[in-house]
Amino acid sequence: MRTAGFIPAVLYGAGKNNLLLSINAKEINKLFENKTESPFIQLSIASEKQPDKRLVIIKEWQRHPLSRSPWHIDFLELNKKEETTFEIAVHFVGTPSGVEKGGEVLPIKSKVLVSCLPDDLVAGVEVDISALDIGDTLKVGDIVFGKKIKVLDNLGTPLLSVHAHRETAVASAEQPIEAHGEPEVIKQKSEHKE
Repeated sequence: MRTAGFIPAVLYGAGKNNLLLSINAKEINKLFENKTESPFIQLSIASEKQPDKRLVIIKEWQRHPLSRSPWHIDFLELNKKEETTFEIAVHFVGTPSGVEKGGEVLPIKSKVLVSCLPDDLVAGVEVDISALDIGDTLKVGDIVFGKKIKVLDNLGTPLLSVHAHRETAVASAEQPIEAHGEPEVIKQKSEHKE
């Protein structure tokens, strides 16, 4: 199948039987190259009568270890009337005030797990981080996603923090230590008699 220019895939979800598919490799590569923020894909399955169109997302995919091209894809079919689990990308905007004071930004997590109806899903959320000072942490609970989106991640999970610059911390750790005389040498007695 792969030598003929197709990628094996499986379609599941929406209370239907799993379908084994072969996807045109050129089409899927084009999809990955032109990837937008929206996770939705209109999958058109060829049949004898007419194309069967399904609203899906890519749940998981594997790459070839050498060429890095798609090797296998799992599609999840969506039911527009049922809540589904998604990941929403968080985009950090602005420069934290702590950076201007010599701090540095430590990104920890950039996606948040949520549950909602497909029509209520937002492409991403922008968060202004310019007010963060050294020692401040942005957590999942600090972000407003909207009333129709249920956050599944722990609200205390950190997304980004501002720390004192590492070089400053290393410099203070490398201060010379005053010597307090010669070190004491302790000899252990051998239990073996020669």
